[in-house]
Amino acid sequence: MTILKVVEAPRDEMEVTPEGVIEATRVFKVHLAHGRVPLIQILADDRIPGRYTFHPDIEGALLLRIAPRRSGSGNRIVELSCFYTTDWLHDVENPLERPADITWRDTEYQVAALRDLDGKPFVSASGEPLEDIMIETPGEICTVTKNLPGMPKWFTQYRNVVNDGTVRIDGVVFDKGQCRIKSRSLSGWKRENEIDFRTITLEIHMREQGWQVQKLNRGFYELVETNTVTDVDDGNGGTTQKTVKTISRKQILIDGKPAVEPQLLDVTGKAIKFKDAEGNPVPGAGAAVKAAILDFKVRGVKSFNTLPLK
Repeated sequence: MTILKVVEAPRDEMEVTPEGVIEATRVFKVHLAHGRVPLIQILADDRIPGRYTFHPDIEGALLLRIAPRRSGSGNRIVELSCFYTTDWLHDVENPLERPADITWRDTEYQVAALRDLDGKPFVSASGEPLEDIMIETPGEICTVTKNLPGMPKWFTQYRNVVNDGTVRIDGVVFDKGQCRIKSRSLSGWKRENEIDFRTITLEIHMREQGWQVQKLNRGFYELVETNTVTDVDDGNGGTTQKTVKTISRKQILIDGKPAVEPQLLDVTGKAIKFKDAEGNPVPGAGAAVKAAILDFKVRGVKSFNTLPLK
């Protein structure tokens, strides 16, 4: 037997700070058979209180530090001073106070392109849409890991959603709709320094073009406005003329025949003409195509300000 006996000093040293924090010290004398007993073996003895255990008599006082001192003939006595405090939440590292761990990596996305870098729509000289223009566009993937006190209430609502406004992540600002939560994970319960927590991991994908769907405004029919003059009762036994405006849906004709390809439409639903009767380009036709691009909401939108991104 290497540890002969463990004796605790009969009286604790205790004081109360002006802030009301209780600090106490318990002293144990460990008598050894020889001075070569390693400290780790001494601290593992059941008669020695372990770090991060509470004081048996002082509620809330946690053992934060043990200071050993060898003495006696051949270092066969080890005096252990055990320091307790009720202010342990401020002295012990709190895993919940650690900042989010944020990592980045590059990626590329295959996206359908509606226009080039100058904003010019992908259409032929005659105004016909060019199909299946796919380009590789760069993007970023951000992985955010953060300790939380439990499952957040928002967890089940933030699946495959995009940001509803400007958001700052790791000092980088992203505009509305550019960030998408691709995946989420939540660990089981963990415990450090007597503190329970779970770890959430968010994988956020960033794309400059955003994550909703855009389509060229085109079709085989256009909206045509017509004005019809009709006679109506004037209330005095006579009639008066009134112009009635109607909007009807009509098939688009090319050279007098129904169009065989969907035609580009402007914001009013009218077919865009790219050339006049003399074959000259129509000014502003390209801008009309760009202004009429249709946006479709295919993913949910949420505020990213509630996420643990710091």
